[in-house]
Amino acid sequence: MSEDYFTGDMGSLWVQPDGPNTEPQYLGCHDLGDITEPGGDVTKRYCPDPAGHGRWKVALTSQGIPGDVTYSITTYAGKTADYLQVLANKAAKCPFPVYVHSSTCGRKDVFLAYEAGTLLQGSRLTSRSKTNMAQREGADASEVTFELSADNPITEYWPLRMSKLTTVEAQDLMDIALCGEDRCSGACGDEEERGDEFMATSEATALGEVILSVNAGATNTIVAGPAAWLITENISAVACYSTGRDTVRHIIANGTTGAGDAEVAYTDNGGTAWTVVTFGGVAGEFIPWNGGLFALDPYHIWSCTDTGAGAAGNIYFSDDSGVTWTLQGTGTDALNCIKFVDYNIGLCVGDTNEVLLTTDGGASWSTLAGPAAQAAVNAMGCHIFDRYRFQVGYDDGTLWATFDGGATWTQRALPMPPTGTALDRVNSVNYIDDHNGVLAVKYTVTAALWGAIYRTFDGGYSWEVYSTDAAYDVGALGMVSAVMANPNLAYGVGDLENALGTIYKLSL
Repeated sequence: MSEDYFTGDMGSLWVQPDGPNTEPQYLGCHDLGDITEPGGDVTKRYCPDPAGHGRWKVALTSQGIPGDVTYSITTYAGKTADYLQVLANKAAKCPFPVYVHSSTCGRKDVFLAYEAGTLLQGSRLTSRSKTNMAQREGADASEVTFELSADNPITEYWPLRMSKLTTVEAQDLMDIALCGEDRCSGACGDEEERGDEFMATSEATALGEVILSVNAGATNTIVAGPAAWLITENISAVACYSTGRDTVRHIIANGTTGAGDAEVAYTDNGGTAWTVVTFGGVAGEFIPWNGGLFALDPYHIWSCTDTGAGAAGNIYFSDDSGVTWTLQGTGTDALNCIKFVDYNIGLCVGDTNEVLLTTDGGASWSTLAGPAAQAAVNAMGCHIFDRYRFQVGYDDGTLWATFDGGATWTQRALPMPPTGTALDRVNSVNYIDDHNGVLAVKYTVTAALWGAIYRTFDGGYSWEVYSTDAAYDVGALGMVSAVMANPNLAYGVGDLENALGTIYKLSL
């Protein structure tokens, strides 16, 4: 039926001249040419087929590196410069994002009024041509055509649906980590996607439990945590990483004050056996939920801590897959979230607007001035893109971004969920690239406490809201942690609904 498909007049073009997390600008009177996305040439190598002369068997198949995405945009030569003409005439030829939105209904000049979207990251103007600029007779329209290249692959996204996964965990859930890998079926195992396997952690229970799924949440198995951790001790943060050809290590943190020194535990067999590691030497020190652990790889793992009662938190580092830990830095208050871009550049944030940056792998940390308006507010979630660009979520429900390494800050407006009365806290901030990311948010509907996953595909300037099915039973934390596997798949965990801890899934 006609309403099932798009026509060209249902499309609209958008550009972010200043890059991700800035205002998208509508390109009104423009035509988009064909988008070509090379996949890389396929090469096959053969061996003789012993079944007969002149017959061959494929021994190896490989695919080469794909080239850039190419496309063109044509518009009339106007009396004022449009955004592409301004970009073409800048001395610095910087990359920028271009968005193609298609929608049957709604205004074309409303960015989120879309039914399907295509993101062309890292677009660059490679050439331009002008036609019909002067004619001795006739009055054909003067036009400008821009040839562009973009990063491969393109990103496609659609509005998602939010569904609650089935669990039997009778405690609030604290954190979630994705542990799968994108791969084809073959020598390394069955076909797998990044979001197929995850582990989630829970508050204190008789078993000290985690939840493990290996099938994208179709089944969620409760696994007992370390026997040494008591009933009253929460399992807070979680991370996972490969330590060998067939081994994935899951590492979890003890998130309870009074448990002694800081503690983590790791397993190489899905929780059948755990090894507990104690470190730090500070009585009552613990690793906070959601952002307290970060693993770049087995050789670069960091944790941050809370030492209770407003005392200074610490930063620890492990270069041996979590077996031993060394002190790298100390804050001035409790630390809540730590993230790294690579083995050098990292960010750590904490209570009372504490923001710490390192550019040498944590050997030294610089204290940055956080947003002035947030002087007494606790920073909860964080994400760092490079040494100049990072975002921080606060427990007053606000999100702030810097583009100059913390010298200045900009608040990004977050939409209020339907029927919501106030945003309460932004618990986690997680991106998979410069454009696509999610927030875990707690908000109120009058006196009731709710949770939501916010999704962005333009770097954090525009956000979609996906709310929980119902109010939380108590909802002290709300939606605690959210992670993204790809632009069309994300998970979030949070407080109890109907006496069960919640895992929500965003998907097509």
